[in-house]
Amino acid sequence: MKHLLSLFLSVVIIGLWGCKPSVPSEYISPNKMADILYEYHLAEAICQDQKHNDADLLAYKHSILQRHHVTTADFDSSLVYYSRHADALNEIYQKVVNKMENQLTKETGIRRQDSGVKNKETGGDTVDVWTGQDAITLLPYKPYNVYTFNIDADSTYLPGDLLTLGLDAQYLWQQGVRNAQALLCARLSNDSVVTRTTNLYSSYFYTLNLSAGDSLSIKSVYGAFYLNTLDETSDIGIHVVVIREPYLLRIRKPKTQPQAPEYLEK
Repeated sequence: MKHLLSLFLSVVIIGLWGCKPSVPSEYISPNKMADILYEYHLAEAICQDQKHNDADLLAYKHSILQRHHVTTADFDSSLVYYSRHADALNEIYQKVVNKMENQLTKETGIRRQDSGVKNKETGGDTVDVWTGQDAITLLPYKPYNVYTFNIDADSTYLPGDLLTLGLDAQYLWQQGVRNAQALLCARLSNDSVVTRTTNLYSSYFYTLNLSAGDSLSIKSVYGAFYLNTLDETSDIGIHVVVIREPYLLRIRKPKTQPQAPEYLEK
């Protein structure tokens, strides 16, 4: 009897540990929310690429909600709910990120991490050395507000090399100042550090350029994408930044060809 009681209590405890709080029925389910947010980001990317105005973007978003049979009021209330539950929102955006990566695979027929697109020659002496995620979600709540990367440089890095970090920032932002930042650093052969930063004020494509100079080589490359934190209990709506398809190019400085004396050119 004692054995059965102990077994029963163990099962109950394990069950309680394994259970996650369910989303109240009046809010949009996590899977459906991920589908809507994914289409929202696609709409923003299309409007940005084709230079549509805000009215066009609102029309796109309204049609997305209609297609999913969701009212604006239901969507807004669900956004408020998930913005107060950072863990749930982060899980939703991991699904959004997976959808983005799957779409990239369908369009190109390859997946970057499996295909050798990373760390391959992209033309001439330019190499993409990015080894991080292809899509990154930032939320204004710790620990989801920062993503760091670190790349060890090898003997292929030479004096004069230029680094270019590129990223496509996509915001889903209801109120307040958009305040994400990108940071790129390089430790040089003399142990000095060169740093470049930029503010990500809007949904846009950004680049940062960094050079070691002609006499020093790069020992390591590191950096971060960062979003300022907010009070998780504040009622200010949803704040999300997705960093899409980042790349880090190592660009080799062209060798200067010696010029022949003028008398030989005549």
